[in-house]
Amino acid sequence: MPKFFDCKYQISIDGTVTAYRYPYLLTGSSLILKQDSSYYEHYYADLIPYKHYISIKKDLSDLLEKLKWARENDEEVQRIIKRAQRFSQKHSLPNHILCYHMKIFQEYSKRVQSSIEILPEMELVQHEKDESHIKIDHCHCHRTYQDNQQKNG
Repeated sequence: MPKFFDCKYQISIDGTVTAYRYPYLLTGSSLILKQDSSYYEHYYADLIPYKHYISIKKDLSDLLEKLKWARENDEEVQRIIKRAQRFSQKHSLPNHILCYHMKIFQEYSKRVQSSIEILPEMELVQHEKDESHIKIDHCHCHRTYQDNQQKNG
């Protein structure tokens, strides 16, 4: 991996799912050219083309055009790389990923409308009915900040 970021440009192309190396690319010193895709990770909605990466068409038909743009706009490319690195630092740390999953489970639990059936092969784990002890105070990711902003006006 030491020579991985020796390349000025990195192309992120899907396989059978989204490219697993994409979070690593965001931390690196190369410009990311990312294929448009229906596959996604939890943070993709927060990424902005030409701010954090360069978007390329799913069929790659504009790849040469985008590479030409990158070669002609090196200063902007460097800014995009720096923003991608900052994004990665803000969104890809393990505690931010944990926070994201906590938010999903909290939202999911609010939406469950049917009673949960405990099947014979399952074990019921008793818990307190008072859920005031469940807090995400230790979760300080951007999603919690956005939620607090919406609640407070």
